[in-house]
Amino acid sequence: MPGFHDFTKFAPFLVPGFYDFTNPSRKGTKQRLARIYGMGRPPRVHVEGGIYHAMTRGDGGRLLFDDADDYGFMLGLLARAKERFGFRLYAYCLMPNHLHLLIQVAAASASVIMHWLQSVYARSYNRRRERWGHVFQDRFHARRCRDDRYMLALLRYIHCNPVRAGLAASASQWPWSGHAGLAGLRRDPLLDPGFPLSLFSKDMRDAARLYHEFVQGSASAGLDAAPESAYLQGPEDCEAWSPPPTSDNPAPAVEEDWRMVAVQIAASSRLSVDEILGPGRTRTISHCRRLLIRRLVCGGRRPAHVASLLGCSPSLVTKACRTP
Repeated sequence: MPGFHDFTKFAPFLVPGFYDFTNPSRKGTKQRLARIYGMGRPPRVHVEGGIYHAMTRGDGGRLLFDDADDYGFMLGLLARAKERFGFRLYAYCLMPNHLHLLIQVAAASASVIMHWLQSVYARSYNRRRERWGHVFQDRFHARRCRDDRYMLALLRYIHCNPVRAGLAASASQWPWSGHAGLAGLRRDPLLDPGFPLSLFSKDMRDAARLYHEFVQGSASAGLDAAPESAYLQGPEDCEAWSPPPTSDNPAPAVEEDWRMVAVQIAASSRLSVDEILGPGRTRTISHCRRLLIRRLVCGGRRPAHVASLLGCSPSLVTKACRTP
């Protein structure tokens, strides 16, 4: 007859001390309690046009990027993600075991963007190393930016990560971040520098110089710690803050007529609109249907609205946005 320890292999919560109920702040306790009592995680708040600081790390603190090829592949994914989801990238930093992004989202939420980045990178990472299992740890972390002071602190904090970790003497020496692009030291096609630099000066050259001095001076003075917003409440207490439209930071484009988009996609694939919107499941039709959904979502329509227009389920829209 099996003993007590045989059951603990399948029910580890029977092991004394597995849960520390006296210390709810202990890592993992809240998540385990939630699983026991059936409480799901709260949904992330998506505010179209909001600015988010997103961060994710390797599973168990392990390395995400082993060499230059890994860093380069992630930068390529960021370029593809920008084209696919239509977000703006204001700052980024790839560290050996984690990464930081400062993005302004459009119709596609930060959750959709990060899920796509993580899943595509994880599959490639495992395939190239002939391994399987998790690459990223838990869900990504995201916090909304709601004021200028917090925005400036995030720019400094994200790009000073390599300096704090002792990987570089200055932020400009780390090649896997957006600091050099904002400082005008090199061209970085991934970045959208218009709005961040406008916080320093209307003249872009002066703004790049002032930004560089701001980061360098803050790092040397030890002012590059994790930032907090000017709002004293939690991240869900205020609506996301969006920069005003300018020539360098234009307002989102007006929504396209979805029928015209469907006609364009159908014409390029030699199909009819009825075939794309119909029940067909051939590879060509499915591909065109995904293109149509992505075009509508990235053009400013909400996923639920796209689902109602096309007569499909919201889950199909979400799946189309996430599929590589």
